[in-house]
Amino acid sequence: MSSSEAAAVVQGIICLAHSLRLKVIAEGVETLEQMEFLKSHGCDQYQGFYLSPPLTAAAYEKLLRAEAQATSDALDEEAARTHSRLAGIPPDPA
Repeated sequence: MSSSEAAAVVQGIICLAHSLRLKVIAEGVETLEQMEFLKSHGCDQYQGFYLSPPLTAAAYEKLLRAEAQATSDALDEEAARTHSRLAGIPPDPA
């Protein structure tokens, strides 16, 4: 199969899945070019070595905890800014 034929097959699969109101998750994405192609054709999610090598359960858990903490910290900062605005306190310049 040529690369243009493979591209047509991928496009067809994405279109078919979306017509059935399904999300499309591409597995085995290894290069930026592959991810850009998939993204430009409406692929919803991606998985593969380009994004991350395989992780152990412990490493994945650590990653999830770090992301959750970062989200929590960002929400705390936004809540503090909102409270300051509502209370009429000038924003902290830092």
